[in-house]
Amino acid sequence: MRSFGPWIAMAALGCSSGAASDAGAPITDLGVDVPSIDVPVPDVASVDVPTEATVDAGARDAAGADASAMDSGADVGVDAAIIDVGAGDATFTDLGMDLGSADALADGPVATDAGCPVGRATCAGVCCAAGQICGTSGCTPCPTGTAFVAGGSFVMGAADLDLRFTGMAPHPVTISAFCMDLTEVTASAYAACTAAGCAGVATGGTCNLGNAARASHPVNCVTWSQAQAYCAWSGGALPTEAQWEYAARGGSADADEPWGSAAPSDSLLCWNGGASMNAGTCPVRSQPAGAFGLFDLAGNVWEWTHDCYAPYVASTTPVTDPAVEPPAGSACMNRVDRGGSWAETSATYVRAAIRGPNAPGYLDPRIGFRCVRGG
Repeated sequence: MRSFGPWIAMAALGCSSGAASDAGAPITDLGVDVPSIDVPVPDVASVDVPTEATVDAGARDAAGADASAMDSGADVGVDAAIIDVGAGDATFTDLGMDLGSADALADGPVATDAGCPVGRATCAGVCCAAGQICGTSGCTPCPTGTAFVAGGSFVMGAADLDLRFTGMAPHPVTISAFCMDLTEVTASAYAACTAAGCAGVATGGTCNLGNAARASHPVNCVTWSQAQAYCAWSGGALPTEAQWEYAARGGSADADEPWGSAAPSDSLLCWNGGASMNAGTCPVRSQPAGAFGLFDLAGNVWEWTHDCYAPYVASTTPVTDPAVEPPAGSACMNRVDRGGSWAETSATYVRAAIRGPNAPGYLDPRIGFRCVRGG
């Protein structure tokens, strides 16, 4: 993994990337020297890393009761918000959704000729009711286990982080309404998916799947493709970087942290920056909810996002619902993860704007994910 905060050697964590990583998934150095720390962890001789498996698209419905218990919620379709950007380096793309004007409307769906208030979703020419998103069957409420994130605009990135790490230049972004999982996907929720045919993830050490005592902890030691497959199985998708940061900043409030402007502390997140000395993840919902009622958008585990890594370009021209894909015919070398983990000791690495690249096949006890719908 990268030099993102006081990262701990994989050997010390008792977890190996094994066959699931891409060519060893080299560490990315973002150009900052930070001291290392020793974090006590269980002494585990080995970690089992299963091979990738193909998800049975029809198995999710057969899972029945298992699926209903998942943190990611019920089955709601999601419109793909990704496109190839053509030849050249990966870049940001404006998907062109018009949020319309802020004129007041009735609570029910109406034709967009009257204008759609900022924050509302639009779907096939209709302005959805407050609290609804655009799914495959039209305007629909957010499923159980998710929070509605009203659309709006914010400034993505941070000038001070760009100076320190590069690639994080501020730029304005407009986001359409979407639903986001209240918590990171738990080990118990992911187990329901594996029972229905999803690929298993690494076990042993500080990896949570298969450890009954950590069933309510986020699933970790998961690759980007495994996270993507789970979200598709559950009726969603990985969030774009823009969706993730918008939610973590409290939407248009544009805060620096999910809880606002207060400095990080042990009472606000699962990390090692205070008196805590966490040897692994914390149960989800251990700390208070932040913006939009979402938990653990800072700390606990870094979260995979959809986007292929590309440096931000400073701009004053807003883009709408950006998503980043590699050039056509090219593989994405690194996907972006967000939010910091239980191992962080510096407030820098749990900020809403912090980002880091990792190879899609990389797995680590500090990386998990959550899913979104709509947008």
